[in-house]
Amino acid sequence: NYTPIRLGGIVKQDEQTVTTDLPVAFELVTPFFVGDPSKPKRVKIRIACGRNVSANIILGIPFLKPLGGVIDFNDNCLELSKVLNEKDRMHPLQFDSQQLCIPSADRVRASSNVKKENFRHILDELAN
Repeated sequence: NYTPIRLGGIVKQDEQTVTTDLPVAFELVTPFFVGDPSKPKRVKIRIACGRNVSANIILGIPFLKPLGGVIDFNDNCLELSKVLNEKDRMHPLQFDSQQLCIPSADRVRASSNVKKENFRHILDELAN
């Protein structure tokens, strides 16, 4: 049995906060492993989405602390000291301003294998 996640206080309708359901969830599987090297655990991120809720991934303290995450604002990088593979420990940080828009199929680069027709139904549903 599946029950959507119920979210309140985030979505506004006519200046009033309303409750909304998040019927879709997906999991991002990272290439990172933590824990005992003889029994490594893969790091995963789970995200839930709904009609009026976008996916904005913010890796906060609850995510960074178990990975030994340290943000270096001088060098604009993130170090994950508890990640098992040493080459996966340092990551550059890029700071961008927030964008509020529906993804455009026209923005897909010509070199990409993704075809606009493959996700046209998703864009149409988001626009309506």
